[in-house]
Amino acid sequence: MATQTGLETLWQKISGAFTDNIVAALPPPTKGNRIRWDGGSGFGVRVTSAGARAFVLRYRNAAGRDTQMTIGSTRDWSV
Repeated sequence: MATQTGLETLWQKISGAFTDNIVAALPPPTKGNRIRWDGGSGFGVRVTSAGARAFVLRYRNAAGRDTQMTIGSTRDWSV
């Protein structure tokens, strides 16, 4: 099993455009959840410690506040 340091290094190395294979390979954190963002687009994948994955979108609403919305599970949606 990979160490926490090794998982953090893998998270940092994966960047740029997502593919379905990259999304499936994202390692789960040891606890809680982690979002990996796709470049600077506001599109990301949230991975929970249980291994669940969901696409998320961060955007600025009409009032100028940063807002985050879950698009859906990676089982239901593909990149």
